Amino acid sequence: MIAILSLPLLGLWALFAPGTPSDLRNFRLLATMAATTVLGGFVFLKQILLDRQLIGLLDESRQIYENLQRLQSHLVQKEKLASLGQLVAGAAHEINNPLAAILGYSELLATQASLQGEQATMAQKIGQQARRTRDLVADLLSFSQQSPSEKILIDVGGLVQRACR
Repeated sequence: MIAILSLPLLGLWALFAPGTPSDLRNFRLLATMAATTVLGGFVFLKQILLDRQLIGLLDESRQIYENLQRLQSHLVQKEKLASLGQLVAGAAHEINNPLAAILGYSELLATQASLQGEQATMAQKIGQQARRTRDLVADLLSFSQQSPSEKILIDVGGLVQRACR
């Protein structure tokens, strides 16, 4: 920077210096102009390289910003799912209480001898549906758990029979 700023002063000194021969003055002016051109070219080249580096950094920051937005949207989605899981867990607990009463009373009705055949069948069906609903609620509770589930062996035949029912 000092070299570039001092070159015009050297050129003026070479131009107006008293008692210098014209050949020497022309040589000094030519050397000053050549040095100015070369150093100006280096400054121009340095500016181009810095501009390219700046554009690269801008592209990288844009990509990082887009990644940050994508991660933020994923985080919001996960928080929504966690809230949904908590809602499901609360609803399942609220459903379990009256369901236990329905199941208990239906079993009590089904065991009474004073019921006619059709009434006893209805009480058994109510009990079956209450147990089915209890299993569904248990599945909802296991789905809403925050902790990872453990892997266990299951009876596939029983699972297929249950699915067919």
